[in-house]
Amino acid sequence: MNRRGAFFCLLFIAGFLSFFTRKDATPASRNQADYKTIIRRDNKALRPKLRAGGWFVNADILVASHVDIEARFQTLRQLGIQQRLREQTGEEKSLPAIAAELAELEKTDGDQPLQLDIDLSLLRPAGFRAVDCFWKETREAVWGGMK
Repeated sequence: MNRRGAFFCLLFIAGFLSFFTRKDATPASRNQADYKTIIRRDNKALRPKLRAGGWFVNADILVASHVDIEARFQTLRQLGIQQRLREQTGEEKSLPAIAAELAELEKTDGDQPLQLDIDLSLLRPAGFRAVDCFWKETREAVWGGMK
């Protein structure tokens, strides 16, 4: 398989991700309905560029499928930040302080991550097959599908 068939979709991904990282976009504009619209719209532009057997691959943050799991992931995230701060700067910061900073950051960032099963389910109707998650660690994943 040549480069164009395998990973030419990077052009699509750049446009796709630009919607979700626009500074003028509000959190409400990055919802599941918009995500579905982008997949459908950009799939039409992607179709002539991505040959049969080509791959769409995306790396993104997620939310867990259950609130208890998400809470544990957030605790692990906070503990990791706390440890890195201690090791790199000698600073001691409480977990509640770190949690407050992360909450403020996510509020101003406006990112609206979805559950992995929702991300995967949006690719199938867009014509992708062999849709799967290729790597996942707590809130981060690499997923995609074959055209």
